[in-house]
Amino acid sequence: MKESFHSLSIKESLEALNTNQEGLSENEALSRLEKYGKNRLKQTSQFLVFKIIANQFKSLLIFILIAAMILSILLKENIDALAIFVVIILNAILGFVEEYKAEKSINELRKMETLKAVVLRDGVEKYINADFLVKGDVILLGEGEKIPADCRILENLSLETDESMLTGESMPVLKVSNKLSENLSIQDRKNILYSSCLITKGKAKAVVIETGMNTQIGQIATQIQDVKEELTPLQKTLDELGKKIAILAILLSIPVLLIVWFKGGDLFETLMMGVSLAVSSIPEGLPIVVTVALALGVKRMAKSNVLTKKLPAVESLGGIDVICSDKTGTITKNQMEVIDLFMLDFSASDIALEAVLCSDAKADHGDPTERALLNFLKKYQDQNESLETYKRIAEVPFSSEYKYMAVAVESDSKSKEIIKGAPEIVLEFCNLSDEDKEKILKANEDFTKNGLRVLAVVSKSVTKQKNLFSLENYNFSGLLALQDPPREQVAASIMKCQKAGVRVIMITGDHKNTAITVAKEVGINAEIAYTGLELDKLNRRELIEVLKKCSVFARVSPQNKVQILEALQGQGLQVAMTGDGVNDAPALKKADVGIAVGSGTALSKDVADVILLSDDFTNIVDGIEEGRHIFFNIKKFVRFLLSANFDEILCVGASIFMGLPLPFIPIQILWLNLVTDSFPALALSNDVGDPSLMDKKPYVARKEVLRGVISYASIAGFFGFLITFSTFLYMIYFRESGEVYARTMSFSAMVFFELFLVFSIRSELSAFKMGIFSNKFLIVSVLLSFVLQFLAIYNPLFQGFLGTMSISTTDLLWLLAWSSFGFIFMEIYKKIKVIYSKR
Repeated sequence: MKESFHSLSIKESLEALNTNQEGLSENEALSRLEKYGKNRLKQTSQFLVFKIIANQFKSLLIFILIAAMILSILLKENIDALAIFVVIILNAILGFVEEYKAEKSINELRKMETLKAVVLRDGVEKYINADFLVKGDVILLGEGEKIPADCRILENLSLETDESMLTGESMPVLKVSNKLSENLSIQDRKNILYSSCLITKGKAKAVVIETGMNTQIGQIATQIQDVKEELTPLQKTLDELGKKIAILAILLSIPVLLIVWFKGGDLFETLMMGVSLAVSSIPEGLPIVVTVALALGVKRMAKSNVLTKKLPAVESLGGIDVICSDKTGTITKNQMEVIDLFMLDFSASDIALEAVLCSDAKADHGDPTERALLNFLKKYQDQNESLETYKRIAEVPFSSEYKYMAVAVESDSKSKEIIKGAPEIVLEFCNLSDEDKEKILKANEDFTKNGLRVLAVVSKSVTKQKNLFSLENYNFSGLLALQDPPREQVAASIMKCQKAGVRVIMITGDHKNTAITVAKEVGINAEIAYTGLELDKLNRRELIEVLKKCSVFARVSPQNKVQILEALQGQGLQVAMTGDGVNDAPALKKADVGIAVGSGTALSKDVADVILLSDDFTNIVDGIEEGRHIFFNIKKFVRFLLSANFDEILCVGASIFMGLPLPFIPIQILWLNLVTDSFPALALSNDVGDPSLMDKKPYVARKEVLRGVISYASIAGFFGFLITFSTFLYMIYFRESGEVYARTMSFSAMVFFELFLVFSIRSELSAFKMGIFSNKFLIVSVLLSFVLQFLAIYNPLFQGFLGTMSISTTDLLWLLAWSSFGFIFMEIYKKIKVIYSKR
């Protein structure tokens, strides 16, 4: 059972660890190192080439293609098998390249620093690698240092730490060394130092109580490993589509094989017919087009400083229903600022100067509050020039016992005492009228209610350097109200999210009042707010009810964040989580889309799906818009590719049942699916966006694809079947042109139909309203596909490969005209659909 060291005295803590104030001996430290292992976290995610390659073969559609390839090999249709193999490999290469680049970028972002520690061994100070710290080691820490392990404080001098990366607390935490009560949250254990947090002020002597995976940060890393990684909505949708295609292929192929076999058909011809039907039902070009569409989206997002680790994640953003955002460092700057003042007689510049004189911070390091005072002074005067005229002659360091800091400074033979600290303490040192004191206390109360940190500054002139700091007869200079303010444009971004039907929930480890204040400033509903302790008392049903009306959660633990996510996801909502700290990592991994900020911890970036390199919340909104753009483009080309499959299935099936030759052979189907259709489909993946996308509610990927797309593709495929099969029948029965000529005509009719259809398929409305020539890449790709099909008809090399022959110019022109009716049919269908929907 683990000791609760915060509730033990210093003596009890040392006894529990079998150590003393002089530290361990070298031999004992070595023995414990062998027993407990190094003070190091196990990597939660490793950059493995084979793992990335394996990820490219998880799609059910890829498995179906592999099955089709194996079947082609068994039938000795080596050209067909080779074509499918090329598609599988090309798709894997494209996906691998993008994810490999993302992993490389993350490795560059990750700062692999080796921590050092000053440790007492045999009573002697030694400078060692922090990996070799063990439980019971006594270490010395100073300002600006990162804490190397979880520790119990033995001694401290004005010690403050930044624990925002672990707890979400934006304010520096003032530390103590005395024994505390037992039932306290992590945030309230003021005598404990946590691994990876930062000393912002003061010094400390502490004993190591936990190392490696047993530290608080290590426990969070363990939670991450326990979170099962789910498929993205797009992956689930494509897998479901793949299942339907596989079932369709089986349902079509087996009866046909049995019917032809019982009629006494040739075994090879029978199998060829079955393969033709199976190949007809598989959109071979779909995986590669989806991969390219996502890769293009990733590149567009990169221009907005958004790094996408996994290709499907960029589309998943488009379907987000809820953003659960961390406050500190994501919505806010994670940088304290003076945002308000209260004065009686002093000027703002005088208060700023006095506050800085009574502080120890430097511009590049130190206590965040005191650095905020330095920045505040810059607004009024040159701080170096102002500060250089003063010399500090005496000081009283800040202490948690008396809650103030005092200095005596001298300038031009004049001396002044300045005290800065808690208003309720410092005001007692002043001569104030009841009226003035009431005004000051009222201002302090208003600031505090709004979640602001308040400092009071008082001062007086002194003539002698004797009897300093008498703590009486001071003049009130003013109150300074500080806050970690929201980032610029966050409020506008949240409004845009709400307009798009995306709810924003703030989840933070910070204080409740602070969270409410920030939420109000950025436009998040803050009428109701819950703390982590309040959440712990709720059952699952009660939590779901709370989530319906509450959008602000404060003082939450990592477990609370996952608890909230699971409750939201349990309602069928797609949830994104943003964060930068170690405390955010389990929720980032659990979320449908985990979004880490670039300045965040390595652990948060390891488990996230998306990284905001500029730490800008507004880029999340850009990501949602890009995700919606990608999804609706995917919807377009899935419609396009499936329409060809329905056309092919109907044509092959009708020919078999009518006892006719096949209207096209498997290699011709592959040519259409992989070559002539793929270029227009790729162009659709880069189609212009709909400006009204962010005015619509989030879509449900599965319903949108499997309902709207299949019904649309079925109608288009039926029109294609009428054009293609009528061409084949005309050539076989009326022209008696021969099997190869008829097959070339029907094959070309199907290709030309698809190339005209693509212009109609771009929009639910009229193609002319969107602009026929608005996608120049589409125009080029269609022309390229026409050229390739002409080569398939007239080039001897292609004729031998595809089993075609040259057709007359008259027949070619007739084919082009007849195939274009597919475009006209679909435009009429869309018009009727629009009219019907308005009734």
